[in-house]
Amino acid sequence: SENSNAVVIQYQDKPYVRLNGGDWVPYPQ
Repeated sequence: SENSNAVVIQYQDKPYVRLNGGDWVPYPQ
């Protein structure tokens, strides 16, 4: 990934990614 600031976590068996603004959104499947 080119975005080194991206953080991906597993939450309730679903991946979420943190955007630069700090928003957590479901990781696009």
